[in-house]
Amino acid sequence: MRSSSLLTFSTMLAAAVKGAQAATTTTSSSPTDPTPLPELVSMLPSCGFRCLDRVKTEIGCGVADVKCLCETPNEFFIKMGFCIQF
Repeated sequence: MRSSSLLTFSTMLAAAVKGAQAATTTTSSSPTDPTPLPELVSMLPSCGFRCLDRVKTEIGCGVADVKCLCETPNEFFIKMGFCIQF
């Protein structure tokens, strides 16, 4: 079950990062606009917040610095997965 929770969290986090990237580059206001980062982050489980804070510090990024977090996607997802498992 823990593996399933980790996969769900990782999927949500990946969507949040991708949505945030799109939100920073999208300027139109059509129905297909990406979900704003604060709304996506609010969907994360509580364990994700603790891990996100820890991992962003380990990587050296601000939690809202999507560009920085996306420049190290492998490190980000590995550290997040490890944090959530333990």
